[in-house]
Parts: sequence; C-alpha cells; structure tokens
Amino acid sequence: SLKKFKHLVSNNKVQLLVSHVGVKDFLLNKYLNEKRVEWITRVMEYDIEIKLTKLVRGKGLCEQLVLNKHKEKYNEKE
Repeated sequence: SLKKFKHLVSNNKVQLLVSHVGVKDFLLNKYLNEKRVEWITRVMEYDIEIKLTKLVRGKGLCEQLVLNKHKEKYNEKE
C-alpha cells in the first residue's frame, strides 16, 4: 500500500486510524522476523502515526475526524 500511496504520504504527516486487532498484535509483538523489520523500516521513512481505535462503520470515522480537528485547533492556540 505504501508504494501505491507514496506520492500522498511522502511529504505529509499522516494519521492512520486502524481498528483491526491483527495490526495491534503486529505492532506490539516482540518477535521480529525479517519481513516485519523490513515493513517497520519502510513505515519509519514517512511521517506516519498509527492509532489503534475502535471504529463503527461511518459513525466512528466521522467522530475521529472531528475530534482530531478539534485537537489540532486546540494545540495551535497553545
């Protein structure tokens, strides 16, 4: 997926909202095999923040977007 969206990710800060338990296990697992190290290294090349969240189709995503926009405005004021 990074290859496909490289032009969008390369110069921007990206916040990736993930609700899949497998991604959480993948990120928190202490065992690192060669493929996992390669994937993590590729992700670290970009400004990507991976947030694990519980999303309900449509509603959850909308709420997350509104909350993140509000947090950004609040942080700019400080």
